[in-house]
Amino acid sequence: MLPTSVHYVEPMLTPQELEWLHQIRRHANVQDHSGYSLNPFNLLRWAHAYEGDTITSAKKYRRHLKIRKILELDKIHNLGDADGLDEAADDYAPVEILGQSLIRFTIWAMRMVWMKLLTIMLQLKFWDKQPMMIIVFYSSKDLGILIFKQ
Repeated sequence: MLPTSVHYVEPMLTPQELEWLHQIRRHANVQDHSGYSLNPFNLLRWAHAYEGDTITSAKKYRRHLKIRKILELDKIHNLGDADGLDEAADDYAPVEILGQSLIRFTIWAMRMVWMKLLTIMLQLKFWDKQPMMIIVFYSSKDLGILIFKQ
C-alpha cells in the first residue's frame, strides 16, 4: 500500500546551528520576502561554508537573494522546455560531465564563460589529490578546460 501523504521531519539542529540561524536572520540587511529563507538549510549552508562567520554568511546570502530575484528563480516552476531553461543555465553552471574515458577517468568539461582560468587551476591543485590530466583549449568561440579525473 502506498502512503497517501509525505511527511517532512525537521532535522535536529545543534545549539551552534541554532545560534547561527538566529544571528543570520537578525542581520538587518537579510530580508527575504519569497519564503526561501524559511527552510533552515538555505541559511545554514552559508554558515557552514564560511565556518560560522555569520557576518560574511549574511553578506553572501544577501547577494544570493539578489541574484535569485534578478534571475527570477522563485518563478522557475512556471517555466517549461520552450522557455530555454537549459540554455540559460549553461551560462551560470558551465560544467558538463561528458562520461568516462577508457582508463576510468571521469571527463569534465568547463567553458570559461564566467570563470577565470587561473582561479579554476588553483582550485584543481587542491582537489582531493587524485590523479588527473588537464587540457586547456582555446578556439575563436570558447576558452575552456577539460579535466580527466579518476
